[in-house]
Amino acid sequence: MRFKDHYLIEKKTYPEFYETAVVRAWNERTVKKDIKPFVDDVVSQLKSMNLTGKARQLGRENQPISKEWAKHDPIRKTDAPKTDLIIGTHKISMKLKPNAMLMSGSKKEAQATLMSVLDRIKDPSNLDSMVDIVKNEFEQFKRGISPKGTVKDVLKKKGTDENVEKLNELHKTITKHLIDLLNNDDRVGIGFVKEAMSGYIKFGKKSEGSADYVLSFTKKGTDVSLNSIQDKSFVKKIVKSTKCSITFKSNKQTKGYAYWSTMKLDWTDFKESLQDTYDGQLLTEGIIGDVISKVKNFFAEMFKKIYKFISESIQNFLQFFGLTPEVKFNNNVSF
Repeated sequence: MRFKDHYLIEKKTYPEFYETAVVRAWNERTVKKDIKPFVDDVVSQLKSMNLTGKARQLGRENQPISKEWAKHDPIRKTDAPKTDLIIGTHKISMKLKPNAMLMSGSKKEAQATLMSVLDRIKDPSNLDSMVDIVKNEFEQFKRGISPKGTVKDVLKKKGTDENVEKLNELHKTITKHLIDLLNNDDRVGIGFVKEAMSGYIKFGKKSEGSADYVLSFTKKGTDVSLNSIQDKSFVKKIVKSTKCSITFKSNKQTKGYAYWSTMKLDWTDFKESLQDTYDGQLLTEGIIGDVISKVKNFFAEMFKKIYKFISESIQNFLQFFGLTPEVKFNNNVSF
């Protein structure tokens, strides 16, 4: 697209219009006279910051998504970059003051951003404390499995209404703990904002699609600032503007919660393994005792698998409890 054409539709593509103008002015090419004084001021400020080299606009050229990001957004293969223009070796995201969008604002983008950040927060103590809560609750189920009635009754009772109610309460408790945990951990908000501005995880730090700096100025070319996304004080300032908060929605379960789904996977094989124990025989006390022992061992082994799975990552923990993060934040940020 020619610059003249771009200028004529500037009301629809205002940020891109300024990106083009800054790049042209930096490379000493013609800029429309209406905007030239403003853009010249911006370029002058940038040169005083010791930036050198040629400038080019990256625009909306889609960049490849990293494998790390694809775990949380598997459908998308490429996306618009965080970088708007490149001057020399400086990969820059441009924002117009007084307010600009932090990120695209789509629900899927926000969820993938959060989950990518959580994957990189290595703090086993927080996750361990959550797993301990689950262990303590599940121990109650293990102690309460001694059957009343026949062995067939044992095999039919994969969960009474009372147990489902207990799981429902556990689900609520875990959800509340997770919300408190994530909203009170400064690393979550800082990581979310940093990734939203940079795209380091989404595209990879060496990709042209990920930005290292945020250039911001007014439409009149005043209040020019160039901030490194590695600058902790700058990131913290943006975090305060976003007021990020995290809640969860429960994924629809066809039968009970994921706990029962997990148990169900092994239940058929388990029943078959018990057939020789009781089928066609008198249910003597000895045989009942043997079956109960097998049932208890089955539960114990299954719980071990559950503990291991949910201990590995926050992602696994959320998946097991059927929770999807909902990120709410102010997307109109003062840079």
